[in-house]
Amino acid sequence: MELIIGGYDKQSQIPPIYRILVHDKALETTLKDFGVVFGGEMREIGRIVFGTDSHNKFKMVNRTEELLTRYHNLLSDELKKQGAPLELPKPESYKEKLYLFSDEWDLDGFEARFGDFSEQNAIVCVDFFVDIMIKSQQFSSRLPVVGGEKHIAIITRTGGFRFVSEERLVHGVHSIPIEKEGEE
Repeated sequence: MELIIGGYDKQSQIPPIYRILVHDKALETTLKDFGVVFGGEMREIGRIVFGTDSHNKFKMVNRTEELLTRYHNLLSDELKKQGAPLELPKPESYKEKLYLFSDEWDLDGFEARFGDFSEQNAIVCVDFFVDIMIKSQQFSSRLPVVGGEKHIAIITRTGGFRFVSEERLVHGVHSIPIEKEGEE
């Protein structure tokens, strides 16, 4: 299980965002400055924002390794046919150098300057991403795990944590606002 938490502290103008890896008993800083951190079900969002998702990256890495092995075998067979006393290094020996995704290369995805977003742009962008997941799962053959009423909140240095969408208790078509502690 993993949790994502962020917020302001007294020493920093930029809110740190941390990923808590519960089973590993570890804490990672996810962003050193502005940006977006995703967690949970995000396959379609990942494909838009990063150009692909971790599932497809895994498939591409495996396919690349498979093609390199086939090419190695074809070249080795050709060398044997030609009578060349040369043995090619196995593709596994170059695995680190031929890694498909690294700091030097990645796929094109959604380009945005999140740090320049107004609060309203950030709210609309989050709503957009959640809608992508809800609507894509509506037509997917997989069991939908995202849906229902959306709750969006914003954290600012001066205003703290505030819900943008009012939280309400609902029963059928009836609803009432949730009372906050100290309110009467």
